[in-house]
Amino acid sequence: MTDHDDAFTLQNLIRLQALELELSALSERVQKTPEEISLLDAELEEDQRQVDEAKKAIEDSAKLRRQLEAEVEALGTKLEHYQDQLMQVRTNTEYQAMLHEISFTREKIERKEDEILEQMLDSEDKELMLRDANGVFGKKKAEIESRKQELEKFLQQSETEISGLEEQVGQVKSMIDQELLARYARIASVRNGIAIAPVVGGTCQGCHVRLRPQLMAEVKLNRKVHVCENCSRILYSPAS
Repeated sequence: MTDHDDAFTLQNLIRLQALELELSALSERVQKTPEEISLLDAELEEDQRQVDEAKKAIEDSAKLRRQLEAEVEALGTKLEHYQDQLMQVRTNTEYQAMLHEISFTREKIERKEDEILEQMLDSEDKELMLRDANGVFGKKKAEIESRKQELEKFLQQSETEISGLEEQVGQVKSMIDQELLARYARIASVRNGIAIAPVVGGTCQGCHVRLRPQLMAEVKLNRKVHVCENCSRILYSPAS
């Protein structure tokens, strides 16, 4: 094989690694995208649940207030009845007992009315909070839906991109000697996909070990395939 052939092979190996790394990164992102979409859905569901709980709290408060108002009305009717009876009692003992019932009923009405007021104030606070929460939720929902559309669009486009990258990888591989290609694959499999490393400042950027001067000089020419004596990666000089 001539120096020209070796140089061409080296360039193909560099191109192959770049394509395979791009393909690997894209494929990994594609695999993670459905989970990201699911997390966005879960986040939106949780926010919706909180808004729904806030609405239910307001409804429960209103229900309790109506119940208290009904109790006050019933106590008011009972109070009127006691007041009517007060005019009909004949003994002092009965009179005092009736006054006690009237006083007790009035106290109950006052307590119920205080509870109604508390519920009204609490409902007003909750309604203000719900209004703010709905505003935030609406904005966040729009952002999440927009992000989901972007991710779904990415998934659709990535099919074409992956297919194109795989085709390019196949084309580049067809131009590389099978034995060298197998060697490249073995190195890549144990070096996290990085089988080829540039030499910068006389140092292999794969393992950061300095090369021998002679090897450094040969690598700088980018005319032959050389490997790092420490990590076995195929070397090239990006400056050439």
